[in-house]
Amino acid sequence: YDMVAYIVSGYYGVTIGDAANIKKGSIFPKERNGIYTEYVESQVMPVVDGTEEEKELLHQALSMETIEEKLQESDPYSVDVTCRIDGELFNKRFMFYTVDREAHFYIVLKSDMTDVLREQRERNELLANALQEAEQANVAKTAFLSSMSHEIRTPMNAIIGLNNIA
Repeated sequence: YDMVAYIVSGYYGVTIGDAANIKKGSIFPKERNGIYTEYVESQVMPVVDGTEEEKELLHQALSMETIEEKLQESDPYSVDVTCRIDGELFNKRFMFYTVDREAHFYIVLKSDMTDVLREQRERNELLANALQEAEQANVAKTAFLSSMSHEIRTPMNAIIGLNNIA
């Protein structure tokens, strides 16, 4: 995780993390303490990549109301964000955990998932290519066996037929 923070009644405080340690693609809060909605509005939403509809859905997913509602259903609640920063795409994940529902006290873990997702896409592409090659090999094997079966069956039928006549 590149950031561990808490949110209490809409105010956040960063406990672990430093923007200086994030080489590129950072949406780390400029202030170590502040209002959570202002952080989302001023630093996260301006770099979000996607259609206006997707941005609105993401904005809603990161709202305190939605976070509290989703954490009542199940803990943790995660939101994946695709950001375009300096012309490059980055994938971030926000994980929210409940500490004290009555006090509106939550923990936020933010991580950069870009490398993980890139490796996953590469593995999926390799698997898709391997599957396609296996399917092509299977088609070739089936055609070969079908043709060989016919080539073997015809002389065998002739031999059996001649044997019956004899």
